[in-house]
Amino acid sequence: MRNYLQITVRYFDYRYHGRFADGEVEWPPSPFRLFQALVAGVGNTGGLSGDYLDALRWLEKQPPPLIRAPVPEGQGQLLLFVPTNQADVAPSREKRLTGKLARYALFPPDSWPEVHYLWPLPAPMFFESLSGLARNLVALGWGIDVASAYAGLVTDQEAENLQGTLWRPVAEGGVGTPHRVPIEGSLDDLLAAYQTWRNRLPGPRHYRPPRWPRVFGTCYYLPDTALPRRPFAVFRLPEGLALRQENAAKIAAMVRSLAIKAAQEDGLQDVATFVAGHVHESQRTPPRFSYVPLPSLGHPHADGLVRRVLVAEPFGGDGSRARWIGRALHNALVTDEEGNQLGRLRVMEGLDGVVRCYWGPSRDWCSVTPVFLPGFDDRKPAKALKLLREALAHADIPEALVLDARVQKAPLWPSSSHPLRYFSPAYLRGLPRWHVRLLFREPVTGPVLLGAGRHVGLGLFAASSR
Repeated sequence: MRNYLQITVRYFDYRYHGRFADGEVEWPPSPFRLFQALVAGVGNTGGLSGDYLDALRWLEKQPPPLIRAPVPEGQGQLLLFVPTNQADVAPSREKRLTGKLARYALFPPDSWPEVHYLWPLPAPMFFESLSGLARNLVALGWGIDVASAYAGLVTDQEAENLQGTLWRPVAEGGVGTPHRVPIEGSLDDLLAAYQTWRNRLPGPRHYRPPRWPRVFGTCYYLPDTALPRRPFAVFRLPEGLALRQENAAKIAAMVRSLAIKAAQEDGLQDVATFVAGHVHESQRTPPRFSYVPLPSLGHPHADGLVRRVLVAEPFGGDGSRARWIGRALHNALVTDEEGNQLGRLRVMEGLDGVVRCYWGPSRDWCSVTPVFLPGFDDRKPAKALKLLREALAHADIPEALVLDARVQKAPLWPSSSHPLRYFSPAYLRGLPRWHVRLLFREPVTGPVLLGAGRHVGLGLFAASSR
């Protein structure tokens, strides 16, 4: 039986404000953020010495922990006016305050969210000191994210019974959400950063801003959901190239042809099926790649043009094919239909704000490109919903996982178009096409693809916070 060191953080509000460097909400809070909070909590009491230092140096050498945390119901934002953070400029009555947009994760108003961090332990070490560190924690996230914490030792079964979704660290770069983790040297770096703040000189002429911590590692986290994870690789189109999402199937065919050529050069055995996908699209298909252009979303002024392409394995893949295509298509030359060179694909390390829109996790998903249903619906929504059940089965999404489904012709995203405006390959013409909204019973991690065109970028869903 394996034992775990457990540090549990309980919040006193239903909003959480911690963010990634790009401004997106960071949930769950990263292990490095917890490490900072432990250092700051006991440091504020003047007790950061002796056993506490030994415990923190031991903790920073441990592998990334498991994290069990609830999934937010959505996100909100609030414009705050705060004092201008320009101590090197003389103050003025005209510019005392500046506006900052605060994004936050939302939980049920009557809940106190709890986040559990679990480190596997061969034997309990520094437990008393770690318990003291946890008791001194006052906030995790921003300073307004007030919280309390405690430490404990739990067994496998007790860890399994904790509430919330389980987030696991994964080795594959680019799959999952990157979170900061402490590494050897993080504690000394935090103390040095604090000293620069203490040694700052007052006054606009002499002000030297304190430096931020910079010694930490990165680990990718994936949540356990009702659907198995779906490994993928993401590529950025050549610089300056932005294509219309109505031509998603054409863009997918372009990337597919590059993948076929690379697979033939590498001597892969299943080029015809897994890479090329030479099967009938409207029925359940054998395991194969899905080539998915990603329209730009996630910003009020997003234009919906395609600048990224995702290539995904089936649900439950081991990630080896995604890693292969990430290597094979990196630096691949892109040409248009006339053979003109447009530039080279670049594999993306990690997930940016656009890709996270298609990754989730979320319970609410809305189609960006239309879903092509396998059958004929006589243009009636009731019949379309029956065909949608078949499409869910073809895509290996259990119908029992879907709490609610709606179909409509009008776009569900401001940058999307009417279904009839999208180019469709010959084998899809004549099939009914709808925009679809799915509400799942449990949070689902993307990419979510549905319908007969799901392998060529049609029937692509994005996570919605509405």
